Amino acid sequence: MAAPRILIVDHDSKHAEHCQAFLSPEGFDVVHAASVIEARRHVALGVDAAIIDGISSDHGIGDLMKRLQIQDVPIFGMTDIYLGETNRTIALVSDKFAEYWSKPLSPDKVIPWIDRMINGRLPEETADIGAITQKPQENEQRSAFTFSREVEALSASAPKRDVRRRDLSKETYANIQSIPNPGTFEEFNFSEVLGGMNTKQATGSLMLRNGKIKKLIYLKQGIPVGAKSNLERDRLGQMMRAHRLISAKDLKASRKAMQREGVLQGEALIAIGVLKRKNLQEILDIQLRVKLEDIFRWNEGVFSFRKTNIPSNYHTAKDVTTLQLVWDAARYLISPKQIKSLVSQSYNRRLIWYRTLEQTQIDAMQLNPSALMLLDHVSQGREFDTLEATIDDPTCVRQLLFALLSTNYIGFE
Repeated sequence: MAAPRILIVDHDSKHAEHCQAFLSPEGFDVVHAASVIEARRHVALGVDAAIIDGISSDHGIGDLMKRLQIQDVPIFGMTDIYLGETNRTIALVSDKFAEYWSKPLSPDKVIPWIDRMINGRLPEETADIGAITQKPQENEQRSAFTFSREVEALSASAPKRDVRRRDLSKETYANIQSIPNPGTFEEFNFSEVLGGMNTKQATGSLMLRNGKIKKLIYLKQGIPVGAKSNLERDRLGQMMRAHRLISAKDLKASRKAMQREGVLQGEALIAIGVLKRKNLQEILDIQLRVKLEDIFRWNEGVFSFRKTNIPSNYHTAKDVTTLQLVWDAARYLISPKQIKSLVSQSYNRRLIWYRTLEQTQIDAMQLNPSALMLLDHVSQGREFDTLEATIDDPTCVRQLLFALLSTNYIGFE
């Protein structure tokens, strides 16, 4: 029987080590996440309890807690601030926390609560290996994904142009669909390429190359639903190992199961008891995000789009949207310099809506008050400069403006 898994979400690694020091001897498997993105990966694999820094500045903390609540995972809060009786009462008004503690956490407070909350709720039995019937395609068994000759020729076929930023003014919005094909990342960053594909609701394959790195993204109505890569670290087992979701021993065992049973790695991980079947879809969605992460940092390379049908047996992501991908990238991956390059075009120009931003999209982004002010600002047709000088969190607002400009939800007159 596997040990109960405890997730600690805390930017302070030393405090996380302090918690692990007294929880591990009690038979708990403790994992640490310094950010919400890292925490989501652990949650996808399955955890039995979570201890979260309650005053985290990470804007995705609300979404993380929703995911934990859906899985019926008890959540405990902690804070650096001393909790007097008044503050403690306020903290416990929310039903999201089972209990709330001041740092540093002490064993006599934490262990009894965790024992009480997860008792009798250990991980479910995993699938029997004999029940696995899904077979991989021949290409999936190869050591690396081989691209077509078309992507090999991208560098030579991409036309040489003067590097110019596109103008997102109202007059040029009708031409957004004319992103060159093939094109280069010196002209357009990956966020803009995804935004253009999303605006066109394109279905097909987007092939990308940067030196020896080759990737292919399957798009369905402009939304990334799958990806292939020739990088070893992008494979499912390697990705999970790199993020400490499985051990080196688990990775080796899954490879043996793949060879022995002729199954994909996700099914092999289920078979050896490391991954629960109900979490497979989410872990594959996370793998898609991981495959796309480094492309957001590319400032050179080439891309080419081709209308194709997505293989009928290919895994497609279910909980990924283009705007959410770019929003996450703007917060965690894209450099401030790149964000400024696009945002600076809006100075002294009235912002306007090009596409409708649904309330469900706004809720999913977990926007803070400053970011919500930007949406009102656009609705009023005002200039970004007048907002930037007055808000409490200009960095967050610039990131949101970058995401909305890149994906063509807003532009300017």
